[in-house]
Amino acid sequence: MIPPTLKPSPRLLHIDWARGLAVLWMMRGHVIDSFLAPAYRQSQAFHFCQMLGAYTAPAFLFLAGLSVGLSYAKMDQMDISFGKRLWFSTRRGLEVLGIAYLFRLEEFLQWAPYSKWRDLLKFDILNNIGISLILVGLLFAVIKKNHLRYWALAATAILVALLSPAVWSSPLVNSLPWYIRNFFNASVGFGYFPLFPYFVFVPAGAMAGLLTRRFRGDKLKLILLHYGLIAAGMLLMLGGIWAAVSIPHSHGWILFYNSPEYSFIRIGMQAVVLSGCFFLCLLFKPESFSFMRLMGRHSLMLYWVHIALVYGRLTSGLQKNLNWPQAITALILTVGLMVLLAWTVENHKIIFKCCHPETGTEPDKSNG
Repeated sequence: MIPPTLKPSPRLLHIDWARGLAVLWMMRGHVIDSFLAPAYRQSQAFHFCQMLGAYTAPAFLFLAGLSVGLSYAKMDQMDISFGKRLWFSTRRGLEVLGIAYLFRLEEFLQWAPYSKWRDLLKFDILNNIGISLILVGLLFAVIKKNHLRYWALAATAILVALLSPAVWSSPLVNSLPWYIRNFFNASVGFGYFPLFPYFVFVPAGAMAGLLTRRFRGDKLKLILLHYGLIAAGMLLMLGGIWAAVSIPHSHGWILFYNSPEYSFIRIGMQAVVLSGCFFLCLLFKPESFSFMRLMGRHSLMLYWVHIALVYGRLTSGLQKNLNWPQAITALILTVGLMVLLAWTVENHKIIFKCCHPETGTEPDKSNG
């Protein structure tokens, strides 16, 4: 019996959907945080809303790792030198790092003269993604056999998770200058995304990427893979919860910040959500419109633009001034605006041809 096959596609729809879900969840957290007035921030609804935001950053890191796994699994089929393999992820990591610091600079200039220069060196989620891509890419370039990569990635994730409480409480790490220390732990302040523990999600995602590439052409095996990911994710979540309440904890252990248990719970959550997106996308035709996949394809742009909007000077009069219905309305408008922006960017050539039918081509940009 010949196994059913999937037609190769330049993009995997469920990954775009999962990334779009992360974008939507990120906007939800940022809009509510920016606009909701202080009088409403003591409610259980607000605390629950903010707690749900713990999904977003791990999702972007997990999906970044998944992309690395997919890319290197494809490169394994080509005759590519070690240097080119290493440069592939290093270049992408440096690009993301550059965007991260440009983003911090834009935020700094937007709020001048009230800006804080320390914010320029803040280790945010984009900084983490950039360095993580370089580190995982190095592992993939050095280790060429996939069965060894699985072991190395799993060991890396477990080691980083287990070491995180010690790194956070280490006198040596905490004696470093803050602009170096915030690479490793978040003792500098709230809103940082240090390598410990957040790096754990990248090798976990890379393992999922290797498995996805391996079974991509076989629909049945791909379905079985995602059933397996759901089962593994549930085991990680249940095991993490059990360990958090049953096992004595080391010095520096903080459940919702650096604990290994919380890292494993969130890795399990990513696996379950990714597979849920896979099964959801089986219900729709690939050519059908999906605003979630659209946002996923333009996640980096939407990250930058929506933060500049909801935390920027343009909306400063609304910040910390809205009640719940008004904040939810602001969220709906923000999501709608970001979807429109992503659609416009993706279809700008069609839009230009409709507006200039006599040319049929875009204008020459060589003269500025």
